[in-house]
Amino acid sequence: MNKNLLISFWLVVLMAVSWTAFSSYTPVSALNVADGTVNTILAAVKAASTAPAATDPALVVGLSPNSSQPQPLSVSTTDFSSTITTGGTAQVATAANTSRKSWCVQNPSTATELLYVRLNGTASATTGTELTPGSQVCSVANLIDTSAISVFAATTGHAFKGSYVQ
Repeated sequence: MNKNLLISFWLVVLMAVSWTAFSSYTPVSALNVADGTVNTILAAVKAASTAPAATDPALVVGLSPNSSQPQPLSVSTTDFSSTITTGGTAQVATAANTSRKSWCVQNPSTATELLYVRLNGTASATTGTELTPGSQVCSVANLIDTSAISVFAATTGHAFKGSYVQ
C-alpha cells in the first residue's frame, strides 16, 4: 500500500473519531470542581438560591453576571479653595458638615510658605498638619470626619486648594 494513501486513511479515521466524540457532547447544567483525578468530583457550583447543607461540599455562588450589580454612589464635590484673609490668623476653610464623606486640602506648589491645617480645632504655626508647598492632606479612608476644617498661614493672600465630597 502506498505510504501517502495509508497516512490519508488514518487522518480520515482520526477526524471521524474526533467528530463523533464532539458531536456526542451534551452541555452540562452545573459546573463541577475536581482535583484532576478521573471521576472525582470535589464540589459542584450551585446557584445562590441553593440552601447550604452541612454535608454538601458545594460552592454556592452569590453573584453572577446575571445578578443585579451595585450602582455607583451619587456624590457631589464642593470646592472650598480660597486665600488667607488675614495673615497670622487662623480661619475656617470649610464649616462642619454632617453630609461630608471625604475632603482634601492642598498647599499649592507655587506657595512660598507653610500652610497648617487642623480638623476640629484652630490651626496655628504650632498646631495642625504642616503642609509644605505642593503637599496635601486628605481625610482617612473609611473615617468620616464632619467637623470644621481650619487653616493658617503667615501671609495675607496665601492661596490654598480644598474640596470635599458629600
